[in-house]
Amino acid sequence: MNQAIQFPDREAWSEEDRMIYFPVLIGGFQRECRISAAQLQTRFGGTDTHNVFNDYFFSLKAHFHILKNLFFCYLNL
Repeated sequence: MNQAIQFPDREAWSEEDRMIYFPVLIGGFQRECRISAAQLQTRFGGTDTHNVFNDYFFSLKAHFHILKNLFFCYLNL
């Protein structure tokens, strides 16, 4: 696993936004990520947003690593 990216187990549900907010540490800097209930349900199905998030969190982390690598490749061009 790439130690430059870490995902602390601290997600929070916002009923107002209908999003799950969760932190990510990239190179020691904390950023806030979010994903909407609609995005989770479109990608993974299910009706209980929090359970879908927990069930597919490893898949979401894999997508994040891919995007991070593409972003840094773009910056290094």
